[in-house]
Amino acid sequence: MDHDSRTHSIDEREKWISFARKLLDLCVEIQRAANVQVTEKGFHDPKVLALALLGRTYLNLKGVIAVGENGLAVEARILTRSCYENLIFVARLVEKGDDFVEQMIDDDLKSTRSRGEFVLEDISDLDPLGEEMAGQLHERLQQLKDRRPRARFINTKDAAKYSVIKPAYLFYSQLSGDSAHPSITALKRHLIRLVENGEIVLGLDIHPTERGTEVADTVNIACNAVLGTCVAVNQILGFTEASSLISSFAAEYQEIAGWRKPPNVG
Repeated sequence: MDHDSRTHSIDEREKWISFARKLLDLCVEIQRAANVQVTEKGFHDPKVLALALLGRTYLNLKGVIAVGENGLAVEARILTRSCYENLIFVARLVEKGDDFVEQMIDDDLKSTRSRGEFVLEDISDLDPLGEEMAGQLHERLQQLKDRRPRARFINTKDAAKYSVIKPAYLFYSQLSGDSAHPSITALKRHLIRLVENGEIVLGLDIHPTERGTEVADTVNIACNAVLGTCVAVNQILGFTEASSLISSFAAEYQEIAGWRKPPNVG
């Protein structure tokens, strides 16, 4: 990358990171504006879970900023993927409410059962009291199965497919394939081609450099996901006093991204 290109990349990165920092404040303002009454649903109230997802998104974005400032594109993209997963979940809470909460509970129990069943495969080899431990664990897993016999994992693709934010899954999927998972596509990032004595030589770079404005572009789409999450959380809360602030942030995002429509003339 030549000097001018590197300078442009850094400028773009700083521009989007600056906006992302302001988005952190927006997340805080929505939390402050929330007025959620405790009900018999407790933590399983869709509004409470939505606020928890907003808190998770806030921290994910802080992570994107932290690693983005250091030019760590892959790490920024992994955290951005989490932002999109949060968005998909919040959108489903808005659309399905308690029904999606039930799916989240099922997903959590299924995950616990899956880990327990994995441990049971070799538990007798892990401890002299393995047989006793296996019996206790088996009993606990059976209780979970009896509690929700049809529990299954949430399929993120399906969750997005039936949502108004269906396009978010494309970002989620792309970020999964090129960064979050050790796929061939992700690993090729470390492949380099050098010319030695007129011949092309292949090598591996342990710390590959950023590609163009990749970090800036990643922070950009992270901000898009966070804004969407803010909109959805605000909606499920019944539209808080932060509504006008969200609108102004959305307008600023569109302007920075170059989406602003030209003014009418004549």
